[in-house]
Amino acid sequence: MLITIVGTLGRIAEVPPELEGANITQSSARLRLDSSFACRRFLKHFLNSPLAVRQYNWHRLGTGVPRLNIHHVWDLQIPLPSLSEQKRIAGILDQADGLRRKRQQALCDATDLIQSLLFDFTGQAINAAVRPLIHNTSKYLPHDFVWRRLDEITLSVQDIDHNMPKSVLDGVPFISAKDLTDDGELSFADVKRISRDDYLRLSRKVKPQRGDVIYSRIGARLGKARLVNVDFEFLASYSCCTIRPNTRLIDPVFLTIYLQQWCSSARLRRNVRTCVSIAHHFALPTPHLPAQSLVMQNQEQLHGLADLR
Repeated sequence: MLITIVGTLGRIAEVPPELEGANITQSSARLRLDSSFACRRFLKHFLNSPLAVRQYNWHRLGTGVPRLNIHHVWDLQIPLPSLSEQKRIAGILDQADGLRRKRQQALCDATDLIQSLLFDFTGQAINAAVRPLIHNTSKYLPHDFVWRRLDEITLSVQDIDHNMPKSVLDGVPFISAKDLTDDGELSFADVKRISRDDYLRLSRKVKPQRGDVIYSRIGARLGKARLVNVDFEFLASYSCCTIRPNTRLIDPVFLTIYLQQWCSSARLRRNVRTCVSIAHHFALPTPHLPAQSLVMQNQEQLHGLADLR
């Protein structure tokens, strides 16, 4: 097996037979197991687990491009039951992983249907590929829709101070754009953690709360929108904006759908990617609250179909 030790840490891959004997770069390390002690599938699941990720974050070096030294891989602590128990656990986790992949595909299918629904509601108004966005015009808008800038329908669009805190083993979750996962959720499973002092220092401008929207503005996962549906304390790194909707004008779920489906990464790259510019330049064709509720009802039905699959 191979494990990545530079950049994105802890990605695991099994070497297929056709690549036997091939060379690897310095960004990864090779793991060769003693099959009399360890089950390969069990070890793979463990190395992808939150417990292993917390060890990667504890040992990580560097800020711009994180890395592990090879001795950090040797020093990983692995709770190892008997070989028969490892195989039994691995079998259960293999089944769970298969169900997770099926659910993720179903959610992707539902997302495509939601995007089609938004196009049905707004027609040419949302099709930025056909015509440029013209703010403050009702041309092409359906009845009861108006153009609104993001700063007109939100209470704040903020990010934290632009410095990277150190990782700690136990602390406050500190998510980044990578934690805005493809299943439409914020993932706290393998999240970096920071000290309480760093949390208090960095959260002076904004502290995410339930109903906020986390929106990625930097990096490979540019243009992802995820609704905050947890009540515990956490922070989003400066790769993301924390958007607080004005619920008298727009529903948080509706805003999340619109930001995810319409304000794409291609559009975001055309603008300055500061929170101020995002708030001022993003304009959305916004209906009244009853029409927003109708979109959300359809979304819930589509995700219900995804759950049934």
